[in-house]
Amino acid sequence: MGQFGKLGLAKRMQALEPVIDQCVLAAEGEGNPYFWRNFYKYESMSGHDTTSGWINLFFLKHEGDVVPFDWGQKRNEAPQELGFPTQDGLPYDLNEVPPASVAQDFLWFYLGQRLPMMLRAGFLGIEQDPQTLALRPRLGWQVFGVQDTPDQRSLRSFLGDIRSLWEVLQGLTYDAGSKSLRRVAPGEASYLPREAWLLMLPMMTGLEIADLPFLHDHYAGKNFDPLSDQAFCRALVALPSVRRVVATPNLCTPECWAILRQRQDWKLAAPGEP
Repeated sequence: MGQFGKLGLAKRMQALEPVIDQCVLAAEGEGNPYFWRNFYKYESMSGHDTTSGWINLFFLKHEGDVVPFDWGQKRNEAPQELGFPTQDGLPYDLNEVPPASVAQDFLWFYLGQRLPMMLRAGFLGIEQDPQTLALRPRLGWQVFGVQDTPDQRSLRSFLGDIRSLWEVLQGLTYDAGSKSLRRVAPGEASYLPREAWLLMLPMMTGLEIADLPFLHDHYAGKNFDPLSDQAFCRALVALPSVRRVVATPNLCTPECWAILRQRQDWKLAAPGEP
């Protein structure tokens, strides 16, 4: 461990040493349950998600600094009585956690063809020792062909993380000529056309709540009403991730209400109903 000081990582190693010591003790059968219960704590907050716990010490925050972290403030953080150095700061923002693997697009010029490819390297999985059953990360790299562009993958990733319909209205624009969606810098809520919604909904694989009266009010006076658009309602029904839809018979057209009632595993709620 002391050798890392020569690489400018002395501060990080000082914070990590007690953690490594506890890992060694656990491997020798002397694990401290109190220590391991403070490994990781996920918290969802407005604007961003964070994690606290001593796992944060395995990530660098800025230019060789130890991740800002206060051991004594929040539940499930490493306990001070175990001798860990106290540091100032808040729990780690998950948006700043480095990815387990990195990828780079490139073109392969092969026999006069331009083939879109991708190189990915990093942590690609886990492996288990058949004797000890211990787990360890599997490092590697892979090269494969891709069918879409980086912008298209970014769009799918953005839409796949959407949890409510309000999030869709910021950060997207629709080109009617090419019939395509594009990410833009977040701004005021937009008025994406009906065609854009029918294109987006199949990609919104993480959508959980669909507040249709909210969209109805947002699009008042426009040429789109989700409470009466049968194609929109059918696309919504096809999303297995949706668990709650705000809609009632007096708000929807009879045709749309019949479509929404086809799903038995989600809750149809009135506006304001929990």
